[in-house]
Amino acid sequence: AGAMTNRVLEDFMAKAGLEDAAPTSPEVVRALIAVVRKRQTKSGLQVCNETRHLVWTTIGLHQGENIVTRGWYRVLAGECIRPVRKPLDGQVLYSFGEAVDKDGPVVAKGNIPLIWDGAVELCTSDKRFTIEGQDNCAGRGFKITKFRKIDLGGAKSWTIRYTEPQ
Repeated sequence: AGAMTNRVLEDFMAKAGLEDAAPTSPEVVRALIAVVRKRQTKSGLQVCNETRHLVWTTIGLHQGENIVTRGWYRVLAGECIRPVRKPLDGQVLYSFGEAVDKDGPVVAKGNIPLIWDGAVELCTSDKRFTIEGQDNCAGRGFKITKFRKIDLGGAKSWTIRYTEPQ
């Protein structure tokens, strides 16, 4: 390792109270892993399902000039998932979610389907997907889905909460 790496590692070990440990010891490795995991839980995108139903969700993120959509992510009732673990770009993201019953159809509360959507049309598929570019969805064999646009206001992490109407 280089001199700078050694200095950073020595500083980390001192702050962790591991000055006497070898840099490659299991104690130091465990401490490094713990720091990485803690940082990961605070960055990226978390999606929480606060309903009594299974929710399937998909997200869209800017990647260079393109918007890339990814899905489907399964979010069990009362659980949270983290589909993006790296810090967000702080600009915008797009989301779509739908609650389904055990047989697959979208759940309705009264006559209102439990769908969380918006006005931005992006490409999706019935199966798991990653779609780069959002032009000519139908011509490329994809479905058009209306996503909600979320302005992150500079935030590097975000939580989407799916809830039932009161």
